[in-house]
Amino acid sequence: MSADERVLCVPSDYVDAVLRIDESDEDKLAVLLDHTEYIPRSQCETDPSYQQLIPYVVVRCGGLILAYQRKGSETRLDGLWSIGIGGHVNDTDEGWLSGVVREIREETGFDGAIGMTGQIPPNNEWAPLSGPLGFLRSDLTAVDRVHLGVLYELRVPDVNAVHMTECADYRWFDRIHAGGLNLENWSRMALDVLKAGA
Repeated sequence: MSADERVLCVPSDYVDAVLRIDESDEDKLAVLLDHTEYIPRSQCETDPSYQQLIPYVVVRCGGLILAYQRKGSETRLDGLWSIGIGGHVNDTDEGWLSGVVREIREETGFDGAIGMTGQIPPNNEWAPLSGPLGFLRSDLTAVDRVHLGVLYELRVPDVNAVHMTECADYRWFDRIHAGGLNLENWSRMALDVLKAGA
């Protein structure tokens, strides 16, 4: 990932307006995606007039949630645990969902079929993707102010189907134990959304 990578962004004022409307999260995301543009990452990382749309995918297997401890990639998150995987959607992806699936594959090593919930599974190795389940937004830090998380849940058929490629320190927890970890802010918000929908 380079500073010149062009990433998917939405004007912050537009995000404010869309998140206030009384529509489903799916409809809100559709409206946001109609108003996106690709901006060099070096520009939008420090420009709060834009928010980078980031898929934030919670990976589950039965009653277990995948969690990993962050180390080295972002110093502000070092030592914190995360229950979400994801990253920037860029102009080399073939649209939003293509970027979401690419991020899942890159970070989890899952090579089975991935499809939106409600589709007919092609085989037993299928992993249904649900969402969007909500939006993760915070103004706590300068980094938070330029990112908007879009929450999804991926249900894998077996814990051994996941081999985290960017992090060796990952584990599976039930939701109660995951909530007891020293979680990053978006993970705390994601758990709250998942509890509300349980």
